[in-house]
Amino acid sequence: MVEFERDKSWFTLESLPNEILIDILENYINGIDIFTAFVGQLNSRIDDLIAQCRKFRFNFICCRKDHFQFCLSLFPSMVDCITELNLSEWKTPGQINRFLSSFSSFEVFKNLRILYFHFDTDVKSSELLRVACQSLMHLMNLCTLSINEKGNNSYISRAFIHSLLSLPRLKHLSVAVQGRESYHNQILLPTLPPFSSKIKHLIITGVQYNWSHLQSMIQYTPHLRYFNVRLTDSNFDPYHTASLDNLPFLLQLRTLILHFEDNHSVTFEMVAQFLQKANNLCRLEITAHGALIRASSWEQLIQATLPHLNRFCLKSSPSRLKNRIISEVLLSFQTSFWTAKNSFYFIIVDDDVLLNDFRRFDHSCGRYHQTYASNWRRGSSQSTQFAATSAFATSTFTSLYFCGDSPLLSYQHLFNNVRYLVITRLEKNLVSWILEHVNCSKIEELDISQCEVDQVMISLPLIYMKNLKSLILDINQLNAFKPSQLETNNQVRSLVLFDRIRRFHEDLIQTVGCLFPRIEHLVIALPRAVQLLVLCKYLPYLQSITFTTDEFHIKYFQWSGVFRCDGDWKSIWLNPPIDASKFQKLLVRVASLGSSNESSFTKICRYKKFKS
Repeated sequence: MVEFERDKSWFTLESLPNEILIDILENYINGIDIFTAFVGQLNSRIDDLIAQCRKFRFNFICCRKDHFQFCLSLFPSMVDCITELNLSEWKTPGQINRFLSSFSSFEVFKNLRILYFHFDTDVKSSELLRVACQSLMHLMNLCTLSINEKGNNSYISRAFIHSLLSLPRLKHLSVAVQGRESYHNQILLPTLPPFSSKIKHLIITGVQYNWSHLQSMIQYTPHLRYFNVRLTDSNFDPYHTASLDNLPFLLQLRTLILHFEDNHSVTFEMVAQFLQKANNLCRLEITAHGALIRASSWEQLIQATLPHLNRFCLKSSPSRLKNRIISEVLLSFQTSFWTAKNSFYFIIVDDDVLLNDFRRFDHSCGRYHQTYASNWRRGSSQSTQFAATSAFATSTFTSLYFCGDSPLLSYQHLFNNVRYLVITRLEKNLVSWILEHVNCSKIEELDISQCEVDQVMISLPLIYMKNLKSLILDINQLNAFKPSQLETNNQVRSLVLFDRIRRFHEDLIQTVGCLFPRIEHLVIALPRAVQLLVLCKYLPYLQSITFTTDEFHIKYFQWSGVFRCDGDWKSIWLNPPIDASKFQKLLVRVASLGSSNESSFTKICRYKKFKS
């Protein structure tokens, strides 16, 4: 033990041989850290090894603005060495536009293996996005691709996805579209002949796929092991569906997740016929309409067709069950077959959670949070009910939502994997139940903005949630605390504050700085835009701000290159303290645009002159 303590040099980075160091630099360390923290900071040996590296991975999601700009300036000399790129507008407004302004096409990254491309079509140049998306078809070495598109103008279509599936090395593809599909903006592609895709992991949400499209896609993806798709009912005629007799057996498919719309035309018999082609399934999850909620039929199908199935989840909602009595439906799943299975269960949840579950991590626009919270306040009456007896079953849930009339779940359930928790009414019994039956150490996002101001009830969950990364509060809740009354939380990186009557002032900013000193992303409504400077003063790690204000010259002008605008909300990707002084000068100049009694026309003329 003494000898172990005496020689700690074995644990230093420099003690590793060159081959291992190069492997670590190429495959495990973010390129941002390599070029901002290693180069010129350690020693000449490390610098020489970095120069020998032929692969670099760059994850720009939630990164600092100055780090992004610095790395982007290095890219022209190292495009052939970049094997992974993660680009996103999430908490870094303007990142995609800056990147595409420097590299309009991904085609120059010929050795790219992994790409995460998350963008907003409402705030980007349509031509830049169209060219960038089109260039994805030329990445012959791409193995993993994730596309997350948000906005009202979609560039993602079935034809586009079909072309991506033909990439020779692509094995993992995830496509998520949030917004209204606009066909006139979709990328025009040539018709492709039938092919056999190498894809193994496929997720598609938000794109118009019906049951017939699903059957067609299966013919081109014989190597699928994981398939997750949201199905619509548009342009689908259940009386003229293709026969499944010619559909190949999906012998490699292990996980299947299907989400059907309410009132979908697909029948249980059609689903059963399809599952007969995937008899090696191990995991099956279905968000079902009323026609698929048949306990005895599922029991017979599983016993006869799916011998390897060990995880089964059937989800529905009260509205989908129509006039059926919920207690009777739950009782039908309590036979000896279902109760004997450790991970088979049927769950009834509210429609909002069932349909919009993916939206919970969208922090790119403060306006969305305001709208979502208002909908909750109007009174959704969600109740979560299970037809399962095993505590293991509930370990798969990553989100929980408790409103005022939500009944407490059975004491036999243990939620061991919850990442996202929403509570609209904090009561002593509920808090006690959560602390006992939810693994609070794994919760990363907490929304208690609808709860009453109660210091004790609010502080309790915060104390036990040691790994909390994102927090949504009401300004009144923050007013109730003094820094001495609540333990400083150095883990929270994102804070959303609802302030509907614009009472945010400097003392509250100081409180935020004391309670959450490591805040990097803030969403807030400000009485005056000049308070942005105060935020930079007390929150030194702040990287992005999403805000709204009633001040005319901030609210009604679209500031290209300064703010990313989404309605009344403005988002800034900061580079403090450099941007703070620049922004201060900008606000002083904008404040002189005109007095409140000037006409809108006069103010706009002043603004155009100011921009020029």
